[in-house]
Amino acid sequence: MLRLDPTTGVFTSTHLLLVRLCHEARAYSEAIPILDNYIHAFPATPTLHVAPLICSEQTPNSQYITEKSGLSEKIKAEHVHEYFLLGAMAYIGLRQWEQALLFLEFVLVSPTQGPANGLMLEAYRKYVLVGCLIEGKVSVIAVTFHNVHDIDGTTAPATI
Repeated sequence: MLRLDPTTGVFTSTHLLLVRLCHEARAYSEAIPILDNYIHAFPATPTLHVAPLICSEQTPNSQYITEKSGLSEKIKAEHVHEYFLLGAMAYIGLRQWEQALLFLEFVLVSPTQGPANGLMLEAYRKYVLVGCLIEGKVSVIAVTFHNVHDIDGTTAPATI
């Protein structure tokens, strides 16, 4: 991953595979070098008729890391949610509560088309627990998050 994209800033299917493997093996510290880097792009649809050169320093990483190049599979919203949820669980395993809370917020405030999915509900449950560990009370959730109510009919932390 680091050879293709030294910043690991373009989210690929390999990001998710790595975090899944680290989670299954409970080797959370192995995922930290990737999790600590910000994701700033997703694989782009190639717009050039000529394939960009990977070795070119002027070519953005998102231009050559595409589904067509074979360096990533098709990315769906569920993949991004799962990556951030598993990343939060890795930070929880390493007792890095602030980073875990940040990753859980990424899952909760990410846009969706329709009601929240099960990954978002699981992220909300963990968000409440980690918030209690950090602040001693339930953390205030972002205003943009309203979809948990669509899953189980309540947003009260005690009932979730």
